Amino acid sequence: MNDAMRALTVNIHLLLVVSVAVAFFVSGVLDNLLNYRNHYAVAFCSNGRIIDRKRFRASSMSAGHGNNFNEIVAYLEEEFNRSSSEADKKDPDEENLHPIPQQRTFQTSVKTHTNVIDLLDEIDTAPSNILSVVLFFANYCKMCQQAIIPFKQVANDMAERVRFIRYETSALSPKEFKSMGIDKLPFLQIYRNGICVASFSATQKISKTSRKMVLRPRLLEHIDTCERRSLADWSTFRNCYDKEIEANKAARAKIREAMDGKYNADYNDDEERLYRSIRTLTSESELLHLIHGDKDSIDDDHGEEGPNSCIVVIMFHSHFDPSCRRAQHKFRKIASERQYQYEKGMERTPCTMARIETSLLPDQTLRSFGIQRYPHIHIYRISTHCSEIDGNRKSIECVASFSIPRSFLFAKMLHESLDTVVQRTPEEWTEFYNQHRNEIEVQKLAVKEIIRNRVQR
Repeated sequence: MNDAMRALTVNIHLLLVVSVAVAFFVSGVLDNLLNYRNHYAVAFCSNGRIIDRKRFRASSMSAGHGNNFNEIVAYLEEEFNRSSSEADKKDPDEENLHPIPQQRTFQTSVKTHTNVIDLLDEIDTAPSNILSVVLFFANYCKMCQQAIIPFKQVANDMAERVRFIRYETSALSPKEFKSMGIDKLPFLQIYRNGICVASFSATQKISKTSRKMVLRPRLLEHIDTCERRSLADWSTFRNCYDKEIEANKAARAKIREAMDGKYNADYNDDEERLYRSIRTLTSESELLHLIHGDKDSIDDDHGEEGPNSCIVVIMFHSHFDPSCRRAQHKFRKIASERQYQYEKGMERTPCTMARIETSLLPDQTLRSFGIQRYPHIHIYRISTHCSEIDGNRKSIECVASFSIPRSFLFAKMLHESLDTVVQRTPEEWTEFYNQHRNEIEVQKLAVKEIIRNRVQR
């Protein structure tokens, strides 16, 4: 009986110790959640000023009640995103691959394009009777990342007789995808003499939720079939698939016309109009042309004449960041709403909104712009105030620079920033420039330094 009592006493004491430890742990976690602070630097337009958010808690950015709850949601969302990104790095499928040595991989003759006009030129100007293989991929697609190794392996083996091209599809809308016969990524097409002679997926569906990579065997099979065809066989093939060939050719011609018109084509489809409400920048050159417009200093071949609207908004995003994927749709909706308001006369100031994937930019460019977290927003405005760099002439200046890594704050912060920029009076702009002259000059110097580095390269 005494032994039983002693055992019960020990168990009670142990339970009390565990309870106290759990209480302290929960108390510490809640304290961290409710007092969680932003450690990212963000300049936010509010009441005619840019405010440095280093000095403010995240709750000051939220409107209304429930700020503590929003902080908890934001903290959990950030922790989830961090754990997801770490899990992605340990992809078991990638561990099962046996790539060729790293040095050989980068010595392939594969050309990579992000501008669709460059891709179309590659297809249309290819040597006669030479096959051109195009791999359509996206930076954010995990299966596309797995497709790179077998694609380069085939390119290493056949580079002497076949041309290999990769195209990053950010600038293509879903409708343009379908018009070219592409239904999923990664996707392959083979061209000969300017016509599509093969179109197939690089993956095979094995269940409702999984696919396996079949790029190498399918690609080798189609290349072999094309190379074995005689002139008579090619004539028969053309007659058999003339409808599909002409549809692909017409789709490419329409895409070229839309791109040459700088996205000003008339789209009747709501989804297409939403997609085209923003510009997709595909190079550092296009970015600099949009915010600087000096054609003599920037090696751009697209004939841009610089910024043509009073407000320019640029979103720097990363395809590997989940918050950026959600922000892109919100960014398009805001652009579409503002464009509609301007067309209906509800908004007096025209606004150009564009996005760029940061993997297209050198690290030095991102550091010069002060970009550390994504998505990051820059707002530019055409100004004629006296500047130490530009003198008293028209120039485009960065008047807001801030990150919005919390997706539930994206629309609110961007709307408030744009409203503040648009609604400032001339007197408020004068006060603004007097207060933030140094920050604006630093941004101008950063752009000029980037341009100088490009000329030297």
